[in-house]
Amino acid sequence: MKQSPVLIKYSKDILTLKLSPEEDFMDIVKIVCRKFAESRKFFGKGDYILTIEDRELSSNEEKAIVDSIELNSDVRIRFILAPDNGIKEIKVLEELEKFKTDELLRSAVLIKGSIGIDKEKSFDTSVIILGDVKEGAKVTSKGNVVVFGAINGQVHAGYPNLNNAFIACTSIGAEPVSIGGISSVISIKKKWGSRKTTKDEINYGIIQFDGQLLCEPLKSGILKQL
Repeated sequence: MKQSPVLIKYSKDILTLKLSPEEDFMDIVKIVCRKFAESRKFFGKGDYILTIEDRELSSNEEKAIVDSIELNSDVRIRFILAPDNGIKEIKVLEELEKFKTDELLRSAVLIKGSIGIDKEKSFDTSVIILGDVKEGAKVTSKGNVVVFGAINGQVHAGYPNLNNAFIACTSIGAEPVSIGGISSVISIKKKWGSRKTTKDEINYGIIQFDGQLLCEPLKSGILKQL
């Protein structure tokens, strides 16, 4: 029996697609649509990391595969795990591009979940946290820090003196954050804070600017010019 040009493997939060390198890509897309439509109940509703094997895809082809999955199931693809184990973020890639995202995501450590109360974590690379930094927690990174949730603890990016590092998050509390050698308590203006947010959105970016920490919405302000 001829093997299907699309094979799906499932393990915890990871979906793996094995794609035939010989099959026409549009035929691949149609098969992905059909398989996920037929298996909608099996996969259920949830967030997954996607890996693609046996076939190299362009960025547009990767997007087509992600759209085929999400439009025909209740699955959301949060990340694509590249062949070299780098991570490509799907939902906020465009917003983070201004911060040299490609370099960040190739080397970042991925944390699935929150950093708990009174926990301390240190990283030699950039870090992406799919959750919150809880009150009393402390995260120290030699690179950038991206938090798909709230920062209510201490975060230090660019440790000890990488002043061009950045922090990005959904929301931020009253604990001081640091970039390189500069530390400050960040204040979000009320007109910014009134916007409804979800953990799918990275709303604020924090950088060093003119010797101080600057926090503004990613979609407005001086950060759009950087």
